[in-house]
Amino acid sequence: MQKIYDILENIDLVTIFSDYDIDRKIKQSIVEFRDEAQKVGDEETVRKCQVEVDTLSFVTRGNVISYTYAGTDNNGNPFEYPSLKAFKDEDFDYLSNRLKYTKNLYLIARYSHVLWHSLKKHSSFAVSASKAYTELAKILYEKVDETDTRSLGLHVINLTENALLISSQFKNSDEHKEAREFFLKVVKTFSLPEKSYLNTSLIHFMLEQNKIFNQADFIGLENELYSLAQKNDNFRKIDILQLGKRVDAKLGNNKLIWEKEIGEAYEKMSFEREDETKMISTQFTQEAIKYYKKAKEEEKVIELTKRYKELKENMQLGQFSSKIDLTEIMEFVRKFSDEVSDRSAEQIFFTLMYDPNILPKYSALEQQAHEHKKNHPMMFLASSHIIDSSGHVSEYFDTDEEHIYQSILQNYHFSIQFCRSHLLREIFIKSIRKGKLTPASFVNFMQEKSWLGQEIKRTIKQGEEESYNWLHLLAPAINDYILQLHFYLHNHQNIINLVLCIDSLTLKCIFRSV
Repeated sequence: MQKIYDILENIDLVTIFSDYDIDRKIKQSIVEFRDEAQKVGDEETVRKCQVEVDTLSFVTRGNVISYTYAGTDNNGNPFEYPSLKAFKDEDFDYLSNRLKYTKNLYLIARYSHVLWHSLKKHSSFAVSASKAYTELAKILYEKVDETDTRSLGLHVINLTENALLISSQFKNSDEHKEAREFFLKVVKTFSLPEKSYLNTSLIHFMLEQNKIFNQADFIGLENELYSLAQKNDNFRKIDILQLGKRVDAKLGNNKLIWEKEIGEAYEKMSFEREDETKMISTQFTQEAIKYYKKAKEEEKVIELTKRYKELKENMQLGQFSSKIDLTEIMEFVRKFSDEVSDRSAEQIFFTLMYDPNILPKYSALEQQAHEHKKNHPMMFLASSHIIDSSGHVSEYFDTDEEHIYQSILQNYHFSIQFCRSHLLREIFIKSIRKGKLTPASFVNFMQEKSWLGQEIKRTIKQGEEESYNWLHLLAPAINDYILQLHFYLHNHQNIINLVLCIDSLTLKCIFRSV
């Protein structure tokens, strides 16, 4: 194992964080050494090599030890690699012994952090991990300006957060004071705009950690963020201003300047991104109006409302279409509707209520959504939104859960549009034509088989009772609907008008849901 220990002790602290290929080569060397030991039956060396590889493979972020990847095996059982659950007592003893002898800060941080989350958990491991993370962060922070990539800066963020979260469980310790002091130094050092992701990322972290940071820690950051915002493009400027507004609120202020500046940024982008479709510029104008309203900039609100109206009226939405062969579906519709309409009125109503062919099941729609995500994962990555008939954005879909919900809605819409609506229409028309579906049969069924026909009582003030029956409200509209269809089906010259009955039923449904 001495060969492996020499490789590990010589890990360069800057290179290991900036060059992924170095990390891969180190692990590969250990794996090759492990495989050679396995050939000669040296199980002890195999075990030690595996512990080293697994320890170096853990993702350590936010004081959490997690796997690199996860999935399911051929039998469908979940697995993850690496996993602390796979470690045995002797593996943790081995790491504890290695920690005593290693001088490499990277290894100290790794070994200590894993041991802190193990069954061998001890405060000494937390102290060791926190101190090592802080020292590593200091070393990398000095090198951030010397590299063209953001990788070192991102590692500084992760290392400082790890150090603080671990040491925060021992708030009066020297390690926590040191970690906190360095963290605030990085946060309050605003240098080049292109390095500002360090400051903004750490400030976001500060706002989430009320137990670690107090109000005094935020003093002055709002001014720095305001100045930084002016040096960035409008898109980045909005993010920084939003952050500055949160810091300002943390300090107990509520300055309208943040809302005004965000509104101005959105307004500028609405002109910069205007094209023949008008879609993006319309959305940015809408956002600008929202923030100008918060800033109480009435003149700007009036001005941009006019612009928004013009953009919306000239919006050009893209459209694509394809032909769908409904031959098989319509054959099923005709056959099924013939069969259903030959049944008794009561059986027809029960079919409409319970038959799975009438409406799709939610479980089936959800399964289709997950299959769609599996087969077309790219469609679930980008944010999307729905624009209503007036050109307004009515709903956003951003998270994974929201994308699944959107897919369920789309599948339901397609099912209704291409199959269920045809089926329902054929059943209604054929049942009315055959005299099975009449106002009398509907009322009788609802009165005997549905809660809609039952008398409902409720107690109001001073013990008084009020009784009502939903069927009395629904029956006139249903009666008109069936009669209108009846007259039309017997003579197509009759003018059909379903507006009143549909409006009446719609209002009843709305009041019922309320």
